[in-house]
Amino acid sequence: LEQEEAKAAATAAATQQQQQQRERQAKEAQTAAAAAAAQLLKNKHDRTMEELKKMQASLENEGRQNHALKSQVVKLKRCISDIRIKKLQDAQAVEVGLQVSVPPTKEAATAAAAVKEEM
Repeated sequence: LEQEEAKAAATAAATQQQQQQRERQAKEAQTAAAAAAAQLLKNKHDRTMEELKKMQASLENEGRQNHALKSQVVKLKRCISDIRIKKLQDAQAVEVGLQVSVPPTKEAATAAAAVKEEM
């Protein structure tokens, strides 16, 4: 009888030890799974952050390019304006020169009027 009780106690102890070991393994597996999930989230956030940084850099670069283009457009507009003024001055000089030196011919007067009209 004592032998059976000892055997039953040993079996119960072994069963309890196995149960504790399974619980410990389950906790370790759960901890490992949580760590893996945390690492995946960190990696995802890192990739997202890198993508956002690239987009920010791209937008900043586009902004600089747009500013440079706007500056070039302003310069071109000034050049166009300067050319128009010069063209008008030249047309007026030609008209004055024609009036002073020779009475304007019909063709010269028409050409000067066309240049003025174009402006």
